[in-house]
Amino acid sequence: MIFFTAENEDIQLSYEEVTHIIKCLKNHKAPGTDQILAELFKKEETLGRRIHHLIKLIWVQHKMQEEWSMGIINPNIRKGTN
Repeated sequence: MIFFTAENEDIQLSYEEVTHIIKCLKNHKAPGTDQILAELFKKEETLGRRIHHLIKLIWVQHKMQEEWSMGIINPNIRKGTN
Protein backbone atom coordinates (compact mmCIF):
# COMPACT_ATOMS: atom_id res chain seq x y z
CA MET A 1 0.00 0.00 0.00
CA ILE A 2 1.30 3.47 -0.89
CA PHE A 3 0.86 6.36 1.52
CA PHE A 4 0.40 9.61 -0.37
CA THR A 5 2.26 12.73 0.66
CA ALA A 6 3.02 16.04 -1.02
CA GLU A 7 6.21 14.56 -2.47
CA ASN A 8 4.45 11.84 -4.49
CA GLU A 9 1.28 13.75 -5.42
CA ASP A 10 1.51 12.67 -9.06
CA ILE A 11 1.08 8.97 -8.11
CA GLN A 12 -2.53 7.83 -8.50
CA LEU A 13 -4.50 5.11 -6.79
CA SER A 14 -4.79 2.04 -9.02
CA TYR A 15 -8.03 0.21 -9.76
CA GLU A 16 -6.59 -2.88 -8.05
CA GLU A 17 -6.00 -0.89 -4.85
CA VAL A 18 -9.59 0.39 -4.92
CA THR A 19 -11.00 -3.12 -5.39
CA HIS A 20 -8.79 -4.42 -2.57
CA ILE A 21 -10.11 -1.72 -0.23
CA ILE A 22 -13.70 -2.52 -1.24
CA LYS A 23 -13.13 -6.24 -0.57
CA CYS A 24 -11.83 -5.38 2.91
CA LEU A 25 -15.02 -3.52 3.89
CA LYS A 26 -16.91 -5.28 6.67
CA ASN A 27 -20.32 -6.74 5.90
CA HIS A 28 -23.45 -6.14 7.97
CA LYS A 29 -22.32 -2.74 9.26
CA ALA A 30 -24.45 0.39 9.42
CA PRO A 31 -24.19 2.50 6.25
CA GLY A 32 -23.11 6.13 6.26
CA THR A 33 -25.19 9.13 5.26
CA ASP A 34 -25.52 7.72 1.73
CA GLN A 35 -27.26 4.58 3.09
CA ILE A 36 -25.18 2.33 0.80
CA LEU A 37 -24.16 -0.99 2.36
CA ALA A 38 -20.70 -2.47 1.83
CA GLU A 39 -22.29 -5.60 0.34
CA LEU A 40 -23.54 -3.55 -2.63
CA PHE A 41 -20.05 -2.26 -3.38
CA LYS A 42 -18.72 -5.82 -3.26
CA LYS A 43 -21.39 -7.26 -5.57
CA GLU A 44 -21.44 -4.59 -8.25
CA GLU A 45 -18.13 -4.31 -10.15
CA THR A 46 -19.39 -1.25 -12.03
CA LEU A 47 -19.48 0.67 -8.75
CA GLY A 48 -15.81 -0.12 -8.14
CA ARG A 49 -14.88 1.33 -11.52
CA ARG A 50 -16.96 4.43 -10.90
CA ILE A 51 -15.48 4.90 -7.44
CA HIS A 52 -11.99 4.58 -8.89
CA HIS A 53 -12.82 7.19 -11.53
CA LEU A 54 -14.28 9.50 -8.87
CA ILE A 55 -11.20 9.15 -6.65
CA LYS A 56 -8.96 10.02 -9.60
CA LEU A 57 -11.02 13.18 -10.28
CA ILE A 58 -10.87 14.25 -6.65
CA TRP A 59 -7.12 13.60 -6.55
CA VAL A 60 -6.43 15.69 -9.67
CA GLN A 61 -8.84 18.54 -8.91
CA HIS A 62 -8.16 18.65 -5.15
CA LYS A 63 -11.91 19.14 -4.60
CA MET A 64 -14.67 17.06 -3.08
CA GLN A 65 -18.13 17.72 -1.79
CA GLU A 66 -18.24 19.09 1.74
CA GLU A 67 -20.90 16.55 2.80
CA TRP A 68 -18.42 13.73 2.18
CA SER A 69 -16.24 14.84 5.07
CA MET A 70 -19.15 14.34 7.48
CA GLY A 71 -19.59 11.17 9.51
CA ILE A 72 -22.27 9.75 11.74
CA ILE A 73 -21.44 8.60 15.25
CA ASN A 74 -24.08 6.53 17.02
CA PRO A 75 -23.23 5.54 20.57
CA ASN A 76 -24.00 1.88 21.25
CA ILE A 77 -25.31 1.87 24.80
CA ARG A 78 -25.86 -1.59 26.28
CA LYS A 79 -27.45 -2.63 29.54
CA GLY A 80 -25.01 -3.21 32.35
CA THR A 81 -22.04 -1.37 30.80
CA ASN A 82 -22.27 1.76 33.01
